[in-house]
Amino acid sequence: DADLDALWPRTSASVPYAWLARLFERVSSTKKRLEKHASLRRAFERVIAEAPGDCLAVAYLVFGRCYPRHRRDSELNVGAAAVSAVIRDVTGASRDRVARTHDELGDLGDVAAALKRKQVTLAKPKPLAAADVLAALRDIAATSGKGAAARRRDAMLSVLRRASPEETKYFVRTLVRNMRVGANRIAVLAALAEAAEAVFRRRRADDASEKEPLAKTKRSDFSSSVAPDVAAAVQRAYALCPDLELLVPPLLAEGVAGAVREGRLRPGTPVKPMLASITAGVADAAAKMRGADADQDADSAFLAEYKYDGVRAQIHLFRESEANKAARDHDSSGEFSVRVFSRNCEDRTEAFPDVASAFLECAEGGDYGDSLVIDAEIVGVDRETGKLL
Repeated sequence: DADLDALWPRTSASVPYAWLARLFERVSSTKKRLEKHASLRRAFERVIAEAPGDCLAVAYLVFGRCYPRHRRDSELNVGAAAVSAVIRDVTGASRDRVARTHDELGDLGDVAAALKRKQVTLAKPKPLAAADVLAALRDIAATSGKGAAARRRDAMLSVLRRASPEETKYFVRTLVRNMRVGANRIAVLAALAEAAEAVFRRRRADDASEKEPLAKTKRSDFSSSVAPDVAAAVQRAYALCPDLELLVPPLLAEGVAGAVREGRLRPGTPVKPMLASITAGVADAAAKMRGADADQDADSAFLAEYKYDGVRAQIHLFRESEANKAARDHDSSGEFSVRVFSRNCEDRTEAFPDVASAFLECAEGGDYGDSLVIDAEIVGVDRETGKLL
């Protein structure tokens, strides 16, 4: 890891973005899954051990996002044309030169890096930290209203003017939502989970050895002995609560047990939908539902419904907290709020205001405690004939 270590001096308490960009380069340079996993895990171990306050920023940037999908301001809302214009501003390249370079390389991140390498600067800019980049991305996502395009441009320029060619490459790829690192969400979560558990166990062993010096001789190398079910446990926690800001702090403080405790269904936060399981036919599906292929009661009953061809929606009804009562949205009524999420966990409430209001109407007078969550299909209906549209 000498090339990575050189980019993150031991004297620095924050994660340099140059170090993270080099990590992306290393992970993307191999097709071997185990090598990718090992690089990501070692990187997360160092972040958790030396700069735990930056772990959330690093995790978001490895995912190529700045917020969870269900946040209404989670999308950057910048297109390739806007990014190309910023690249021209930073590098001084003409529109034709950017287009020709793109024809050669085929990736806007590679284009920006190639043009940046040919640039000569008089003074070395202040190094970028991973936290700086995440803050800039969140500024871009939060920008709206009059003059939003210009403010987004300024936020992109503030990073790219300080970025090295390698940093430029991955920042641009983040902007256009195409990281091309070759590590999906499952792989990143597995590396993060194993790293956090290893660091947590090491710290616990160190604490024990301080209290009882003889215990130190029994300490094993936790970096290589983390149980394989650790990754699966965190992936399940994330499926139930896909929000890094809720899962990462307890994961760092208590290991996987903390993430599992916090990884539960929370009204207002969508659950990742399960994919369908392939079966050989109706009889096979019925057998699986009854539990004939598992250690379950083979006579257990189940209910089958018609499959409507519409838009899948996860609808959450929940009571507002005191903090949010002063700023209710259009889809709130009384004490309850409604959120409609897509199969990708995106907030689609504004796209279906009629669904939100109808759901509130149906819920009126019912005893749902603090919340109700349903998984549903939204289908248009002809009000006069009842025909599904």
